[in-house]
Amino acid sequence: MFIPVSQLYQYKPEEHKKVTERWKTKEGKLNYEHIIKLIREGAGKHFLQSDWENGKFGDLLDDFTDLRGFEFWKENINFPPNVDNFVVLDFSYSNFWHSTFKNMTYHSDCYFGRFYNCQFVKSNFHFAYFMGCTFENCSFEDVDFIQHCLFDNCIFINTKFNNYFFPDRLFENCKFTSSVELNDPSFIPIDKNWKLEFNLKNLEGFYISIREAYKDGGAHDKEWNYYYKAKHASTRYNNKGFIDKYTKLIFNELLIGYGEKPTNCLKVSVFILILFAFLYMFVGLGFAQQDSSVSPTKEMVNYDINISYFIKNIFNPNYYWQCFKDFSNFLYFSIVTFTTVGYGDITLINPFGRFLSALEMLLGVTLIGAWVATFFRKLIR
Repeated sequence: MFIPVSQLYQYKPEEHKKVTERWKTKEGKLNYEHIIKLIREGAGKHFLQSDWENGKFGDLLDDFTDLRGFEFWKENINFPPNVDNFVVLDFSYSNFWHSTFKNMTYHSDCYFGRFYNCQFVKSNFHFAYFMGCTFENCSFEDVDFIQHCLFDNCIFINTKFNNYFFPDRLFENCKFTSSVELNDPSFIPIDKNWKLEFNLKNLEGFYISIREAYKDGGAHDKEWNYYYKAKHASTRYNNKGFIDKYTKLIFNELLIGYGEKPTNCLKVSVFILILFAFLYMFVGLGFAQQDSSVSPTKEMVNYDINISYFIKNIFNPNYYWQCFKDFSNFLYFSIVTFTTVGYGDITLINPFGRFLSALEMLLGVTLIGAWVATFFRKLIR
């Protein structure tokens, strides 16, 4: 469950103010220009260590990993390939504004940072931990989250994830607005140098975390869409065996769509109506014929599988017209049987027909009840 940043025990307003204002001093501004120049040139592993050990930063930084409160403003940095750019740095309380980072390799933490209108393109994140951060109008494109990356209790607004990979989990206790868009994750890294694969058993948990994020953000349509995706993934990758998988597939997914797709019941019902109408054509039914001049009679209609007769009439339009009229009558009987109305104007003529009608009535009662329950559940929610 998402917790407002101000209520997190890790958030320290005094520290936030202190590390932000230090960059506004004369010493802070001079060192800021030096550091941002190093970053634009590609940074590198522990790129501040030498200057810090030589006392260049004075008392500005606590150590050579300390970039708390740092600010990126309108930066467009294309990092050199195969270089570790940000390794074991602390970007807590930092601001990233209107910036683009390409080919970045990020191995750092960021607590309570703010990312606004930023793009991360063809970048790798390793052991990257984002806690209580806000991402607004951002995008992650062709990005790999390798080895224990996590967005924890972060807020996402109008942010997009497209073509991204992660091996285990990625979001926990986050909050998404309805404007957040996530494509399904890639099952292999975008960077082909990494020989990893996504564990499909983790897909259910990933969708559940997304569902909870949309729930906390009030985006209920997307929340229930990811509820369906989580159930869908559970049926395929987290089932208890063959029987469990196909039981859920038929009864939970196909029939009611895990309670999210009431139209599934209608589609299955239409299929059953047509199927049983076709079967009744070959089982046979008796149709009441009412004539005022004579006593009521009953006409038996029973189709046989006669290939030679079909070939003889293959170009006879009257044959097809008669088949259509008969089928419409059988479909009518299938509908009144499915709905258990049973007017009595059409009757069964053999035990096979009675068996089919009993089976259809059982299916009809079940599907109508399932449709009503699913429809009103979704409507009320």
